[in-house]
Amino acid sequence: RRSSDLWAAIYKELGASLELKTEADKAQMRLYDVAGLSRLSSNLEISRILLLMPERIREGISKHPSFKLGQLEEIFIHVGMPVEIRGDGWTFTLEEESSAPQSSSEISSSAIPSDAGDHLVTSGSGTHQSLVATSAEISYIENRIAPFGTDGRSTLPGTLHRISAYRGKNGQDLVGFTIRAGKYIANAGRALASVLEQGNLLILSRPSVGKTTLLRDLAVQASLQPGHPRVLVIDTSCEIAGDNITPLPFMNRVRRILVRERKLQGEAMLDALQNHSPDYIIVDEIANAQEAEAAYTIAQRGVKLIATCHAENLTTLLSNNQLSKLVGGVAQAFLSNEERRLRGKTKKSVLERPSSSPFKFVLEVPSRARGVLYTDVNTAVDKILEEGYPKDLSRSMFDIKLDEELPPAIDRVVRSVNTQNTPTMQEQRHFGNNNNNNN
Repeated sequence: RRSSDLWAAIYKELGASLELKTEADKAQMRLYDVAGLSRLSSNLEISRILLLMPERIREGISKHPSFKLGQLEEIFIHVGMPVEIRGDGWTFTLEEESSAPQSSSEISSSAIPSDAGDHLVTSGSGTHQSLVATSAEISYIENRIAPFGTDGRSTLPGTLHRISAYRGKNGQDLVGFTIRAGKYIANAGRALASVLEQGNLLILSRPSVGKTTLLRDLAVQASLQPGHPRVLVIDTSCEIAGDNITPLPFMNRVRRILVRERKLQGEAMLDALQNHSPDYIIVDEIANAQEAEAAYTIAQRGVKLIATCHAENLTTLLSNNQLSKLVGGVAQAFLSNEERRLRGKTKKSVLERPSSSPFKFVLEVPSRARGVLYTDVNTAVDKILEEGYPKDLSRSMFDIKLDEELPPAIDRVVRSVNTQNTPTMQEQRHFGNNNNNNN
C-alpha cells in the first residue's frame, strides 16, 4: 500500500505539472523521482522471488558473492539439476560444500536427495556438491504461485514475474521452472518519446533482451502525454501490468484487457479497438497471422499501435510468412521483358512488398539499451527484398541508445515523418505505365 501511495503522489504531481512546469522540469522529475521509485519497487518485487524459494535455495542465492538483487533476471530450477541464476552480465550455479575433504567413494548416498542426480565436483580442499532441486521443493514453489495457463505460464500474484513450467513426459507432472524477473524500469525507452507521438511502432528482438520491459515503459510514457490519452494494454500473460485485478501502481492511468487464453489474443486486440475507444493499444508478442491481421486492422483505423514480436531483425521478420504483413508483406511478382530490361533484372520473377507497412517505425533491439530505428519502413523493406539487406538507408536507419534522449538530428527526422506511404513496386509500375500512355 505504501508503494501504491508513493506512485499515486508522484503521478499526481506529474499531472499537475503538465501546465505549471516547463518541459525541462517534467523531464527532470521523470528522470530522477520516477526512476528512483521504480528502482526501489523493482528491488522489493524481486525480493518476493527469493521469498518464494525453499530456505536452502533462498540462502544459497542471497549469500552467493556474485548475486546482485537489482540485476536478477532468471532462475532455473529443475528436479535433479543444479539451480542456475542469471543476472545482468553474470551467471552462477548453486553449490553445497562438505564440511571435510572426502573422496567420491566416501560420500554417503544418504547426504544426497534421491532425485538430485549426479552433480559432484571434487577438489583439493574438499567436495563441492551442486545444489539441486528436489521434487518436494518443486511442490513447495508450485503451492505459492498462480495456476499455470494453457500457454505453460504462471505468475507470482501482485508482481510482473513470469514462471514457465517444465513437465514430465505425461504432460502432468511438474518437474521444474524458469522464473523470469519482471521489472518496471522508468526511462528504459526514453529515446522513443517523439516516436510515440508520431505513430505506430513495432519492436523486434530475440527473447530475453528486454522488449517487454521497454514496452512497459512506453505504455507509461504514453499515459503521461498531454490530453490524457486512453492507453489500453492487451495483457495476455500479465507481464506488462502485473498479475493483479488492477494494473500495478506504476502503470499510472494505463487500462488493460486480460486475455483468458493465449490463442485469444487476436480477438482481444479487435475487442479493444471496437469497444473501448483507445488512443493507444499496446500488445506484446504478436505471434501468428491472426494477430498480424488484427494489428493491420488497428493501424488502418487510426489508433496508435505499439507492439513487439520475436524476430532478430527486419530481414528475418520478412522471412516469416505469418508475420511479414506487419511490415507490408512479401509477394512474388512476374516481370515483363521490358520491366526486366528497365530494372536490370535477369530473372522473370522478383519478391516485392504488396502493401504498405501498418507500422510507421520499426525498432530492432539487438541488446539491452541499444536499438536500430527505421523511420522509413516501406523503403527499408523494398531495399531488403531487392538487395538482400537494408542498403543506403543512412537517412532513415539510426543506431540509438534507448535510455538516453534522442539526438536532436534524429529527433528532427522522426518528427518530420509524414503519413504518406511509399508506393509499392506494383503501384510504381502502374503509375509508370499511365505516364507512358499519357505521353
